Amino acid sequence: MSEKIKLVLGENVHINRNVLVYDGKEKKPTFHVYHYRKSLWLPDNTVSAFLEEENEYSQINGDYILEGEVRATEPGKYTAVLRGVHRYECEIPLEWEIFSPDDPRITENPYADYFLGKKNKYELYSFGLNPLNMDEASRCDLPTYEQVIRYYQEKHTPKIPLKVNCSIFSMKSGFHEYQDSYYPKEAFSRELKKDDTFRFAIADGVTNSYRAKPYADLVTKQFFLSGAEFLRTKILPEIGERWKDFLLRDAKETYPNNPLMLRKEMKLLQHKRASATLAGLELDKNTKNARITTVGDSVILQLDCSEQELRIVDLTPAMSWKDFTNRPDQIHSDDMSCPDEYIKTKTRAFNRGSVFILATDALAQFILTPEEEQLSEDKLTDLLAIQDNDAFEEYCSKRKAEGRIQDDDYTLMIVRIE
Repeated sequence: MSEKIKLVLGENVHINRNVLVYDGKEKKPTFHVYHYRKSLWLPDNTVSAFLEEENEYSQINGDYILEGEVRATEPGKYTAVLRGVHRYECEIPLEWEIFSPDDPRITENPYADYFLGKKNKYELYSFGLNPLNMDEASRCDLPTYEQVIRYYQEKHTPKIPLKVNCSIFSMKSGFHEYQDSYYPKEAFSRELKKDDTFRFAIADGVTNSYRAKPYADLVTKQFFLSGAEFLRTKILPEIGERWKDFLLRDAKETYPNNPLMLRKEMKLLQHKRASATLAGLELDKNTKNARITTVGDSVILQLDCSEQELRIVDLTPAMSWKDFTNRPDQIHSDDMSCPDEYIKTKTRAFNRGSVFILATDALAQFILTPEEEQLSEDKLTDLLAIQDNDAFEEYCSKRKAEGRIQDDDYTLMIVRIE
């Protein structure tokens, strides 16, 4: 007779947390137990191949049924103990709750008939209840203990609508006029309703290009209106034409009685172009997806502020503080379309507690630069605490005086999901 194998929870046995319903009468519930001496975990981490030391015990995907005994611990509360049978020796207390048949977490669940013994899983499958949409009834999985708890909690938790809160801060360089742009133009707080799509954009007008500020304004407004598709369509060269039209109107207003200066401006426009980088964010309420688009070194960071500690969960484009150069990828006023390799796109899920930071290059480089004084997360915590533009300018001026941030235009847009 073979020596009994001792099952020890956490050492050589794993228990699936099944849903147990007990009516207060004596019974032996069924438990599904995985046991192994040597285990080989497959790549998807969902199936175990069990390799016993003795061939006669060899099992693949071994699923052992053990006897169980329910014990009353106090009125209305029960626990259960697994008992070894045949060649297994064990006595393992279970650590999750046993439901009564009238528990609303059971009676309100779509699978109540199964849990209460009125239908088996194949009958449920024939009625179309199949959480994983499997084609075969034999593979019809049923809700786990955790899923039953979560279903009830979500059903009875008041639905608080998501709200989008947008804050905008900016500061001009000490050497030239403000060349950055952003859209929308004002901070706002608004409920995110069904079918809503909110768009946000910042652009850094390239200083050594010609009249970059008006071009950056047109780029951010177009992203706000139509999203990122304009970068690959005829709308992009149309923006270049609108930029020229704007400069001609501006020249006529500036030099109403000076045709010589007007002709000079028109001649310049034949040989000059404006350039800008872009960071754009689209929030889709129906899918709860954020579509992120960047060209150049204006960046978007996604943060998770749902817990006590802030976490950086994504950065677009993927770059380090060393990657900021004087010649980033750019959108140009004479482009027919933006090269695909310039456009960095990503789709990220968002939820309550998600925060998106849109920042132009100098500010982004400062945030990402490792320093003994401050980690990136600490810098972001400071920036998230800023309430008005005066405080933002004071913050940037202090870091500039300390030599920690390059002199440039600074633009920061904070989009919070609350």
